[in-house]
Amino acid sequence: MPPSAHAEPPNLTSRSEIDGEKAALRMMLRSRRAEAAALDRAHYDVAEVALSSFYHRAIAFPPRRTVISAYVPMKDEISPETLLADFENVGADHFDLTFALPRTPPKGAGLPLSFHRFTPGSLVKSAFGVLEPPPEAPVVTPDILLVPLLGFDRRGYRLGYGAGHYDRTLAELRARRPVLAVGLAWACQEVDRIPTDAFDQQLDWVVTEHEAIGPLR
Repeated sequence: MPPSAHAEPPNLTSRSEIDGEKAALRMMLRSRRAEAAALDRAHYDVAEVALSSFYHRAIAFPPRRTVISAYVPMKDEISPETLLADFENVGADHFDLTFALPRTPPKGAGLPLSFHRFTPGSLVKSAFGVLEPPPEAPVVTPDILLVPLLGFDRRGYRLGYGAGHYDRTLAELRARRPVLAVGLAWACQEVDRIPTDAFDQQLDWVVTEHEAIGPLR
């Protein structure tokens, strides 16, 4: 368990108080994540103990046809590359795996992310500067989502960037059928408690360089 990022939060009663608490956390966690990325960028690898725990406890028997959504890391986000390679190595002989990436909806549209089949060499830059599949790429529905984040707690709540894309998306997907949401982070991104309201969605697992934390729901 890393050092506490902040004391137990006050009893927040309004959306503005929650937003203010989240904004302060974002400033601190951006710095913390940048320091971890600078130290580990050249040799980061998800720990074998974390992978072993995650596979055996979470997805030992996934659906035979499984769609896994990842993300293209921005700035200091931890890369999902190692975990994706392990999915492929472990599952290629037994499962029909499809890899996907999200497309971000227009700003202010209030829509969830859409997920599109990933084809190497086909990515385009979005209006937000994020590499993503072109709009004509086939739309798929993920069974497993690998999710970037700024911070997380052991209840499974994550702190993102404030646009609410993954919260909105997870709510929409979970209303239709089960989906496994896996946050990826350095251990130093853990805090005692993420301030939340009814809009915030929990992760099912968090995988760090030290451990697989979960199940969390």
